[in-house]
Amino acid sequence: VDMDSMAIVLRGSGAWLAQDGWQSSRFNAGILGGDLGELALLLRTGSTVKGGKLSGSIQASWPGSPADFSLEKVEAELDLSAKNGRLVSVDEGAGKLLSLFSLNTLQRRLTLDFSDVFKEGFTFDKMQGHFVVMDGDVFTNDFTIKGSSAKIDIAGRTGLVARDYEQE
Repeated sequence: VDMDSMAIVLRGSGAWLAQDGWQSSRFNAGILGGDLGELALLLRTGSTVKGGKLSGSIQASWPGSPADFSLEKVEAELDLSAKNGRLVSVDEGAGKLLSLFSLNTLQRRLTLDFSDVFKEGFTFDKMQGHFVVMDGDVFTNDFTIKGSSAKIDIAGRTGLVARDYEQE
């Protein structure tokens, strides 16, 4: 299975198994590129992300044929990473001011790169995590967003079907 779009570049394989009236589908792929902001638009997540070059892997399975895929039935594991993007709807406040003086951004400042300070939202260098999907929920205990002015760690559950969350 190959998919090459602005939103995501996948290379992988799938299987459709049928035995004694029972069917299941399986999908494994490497994420070799794409844009997190474009993927968020495609999936209609309501997320306001700009940029973010994707990499990672997906292993998913569900009962039934490939056409029977649903968020309620899929079980999956994802390792996902995005580099150099921006969370547009985040207002950092004082974090923007602190990024001017952060030692982590010294190289940017020496090359007179202040783009992360003047852009709207929270500019991130890297966003990554391991996710487990089951029963319409996604779980993580190591989702990290690293930017010049802050590091955000997220752990908990997000309801893909119920559209709710319990996170720290």
